[in-house]
Amino acid sequence: MPIGFDLPGLGRNIGPLKAHQWQVDVAYRYLYTDQFYVGSEINDGAGPFGQGPSIKIHSWEFTLNYGLTNRVNLALRFPFAAGTVSRLYADLNRHRTSATGLGDISAIGTIWVWDPGKHPRGNLALGFGVKTPSGDNAVSGSSFPASGPPTRAPVDQSIQLGDGGWGLIFQTQAYRAMSEQELQDM
Repeated sequence: MPIGFDLPGLGRNIGPLKAHQWQVDVAYRYLYTDQFYVGSEINDGAGPFGQGPSIKIHSWEFTLNYGLTNRVNLALRFPFAAGTVSRLYADLNRHRTSATGLGDISAIGTIWVWDPGKHPRGNLALGFGVKTPSGDNAVSGSSFPASGPPTRAPVDQSIQLGDGGWGLIFQTQAYRAMSEQELQDM
């Protein structure tokens, strides 16, 4: 089964931003599965009540990047998700639960190792940041017991909007111009 979707906060721009330059990145991912895995093997029979769930997740991520200097970039990342899980419950009927909303926001600072003005053909960046527990990690939906009325229970982990904890981010990115044309385009 898939787990929450996350993109690196700063790896989609090629090369450093200039001082006081803004950049907005938008990323989208669609995920669908109707198979249940145990380890690396498909085993739908091990799913809830002997059937694999059907999971659909639409994820969007908006990143606001700012070039503090020619070597230091800052980024704020805002993930959003809309997910549904359809599976068998104890009443032996298939029901659907969903979760939609803001995920865990992160802030990342990146420093380019070499001065981009003196090294236009390539560079290496090191990034450090923090992930906040801003996404709801306790989204609940209906659960259907074998008898009696539906109750409330947490939705499947794969569609929870957050993980409930703070996190440290360490990342790296690099680029290298492979041709003179690429160097001219920079």
